[in-house]
Amino acid sequence: MKKFLLLPLAATLAALSCNTSFAAVIASDNAANYSSGGWSIGNSPNLGTGFGSWFLWDNAGPGAKGCFLGDSTATVGANINTGGTSFGMYGESPSWTEANAYRFFNGDLSAGQTFSIDLAVNYRNGGKGIDLRSSGGATLFNFNVAADDYTVNGTTLGTAYSNITAFHLAVTQTDGSGGAWTLTRTGGVSAAFNGTYSGIAQNVKLYIFNTDAGSANNLMFNNLSIVPEPATIGMLLGGAGLLVFVRRRRS
Repeated sequence: MKKFLLLPLAATLAALSCNTSFAAVIASDNAANYSSGGWSIGNSPNLGTGFGSWFLWDNAGPGAKGCFLGDSTATVGANINTGGTSFGMYGESPSWTEANAYRFFNGDLSAGQTFSIDLAVNYRNGGKGIDLRSSGGATLFNFNVAADDYTVNGTTLGTAYSNITAFHLAVTQTDGSGGAWTLTRTGGVSAAFNGTYSGIAQNVKLYIFNTDAGSANNLMFNNLSIVPEPATIGMLLGGAGLLVFVRRRRS
């Protein structure tokens, strides 16, 4: 009887393996997908898979501003490159000068789905960071670098400086009322922070404004993805195990 159990077990695990591997990455994009000049102010490129288009814009401030592709190690120091390149932004003083990049998800983030992104910074004047936003434009989560501080929703995380600082942000929608975020810092200083947010995530905004001149003030980012929560896959595999247990009891 055990021999016959192996066939449905193998079929079940194979099906789960195919389904979970297929669903492991819902959306993915990185700077290596774009050609030089293809990711710049005024454009709305949409490469990678599973995301909506970028919307790249600046304001009328008199300082230099823009969006570009470049080597993160040559501008801010930390290596978050894919194929030697990352997304970059700059918005330099005088007055109020800014550059912005919006990226929409293909619908609301579902319960159990995690959006993640890598960011790299060096100098901390002016302001630069990322907003997680709802479909209505409300900011659910903000990570900001300014005035020699790193803050989340206005709360200081720590002021220790490193010229090769990188952050990995992971945001998981837990249900229809909110989710949880984790921010992991590497490069010279290692730290991890976490918390929760209220609302349903639907898009992100990256921004930079009023920095001093020079590439060390740029904001660099890369490696955007949306994946199912690992616990969800574990539940599926656990269900397969329960099926095997029931079959064995019946035999």
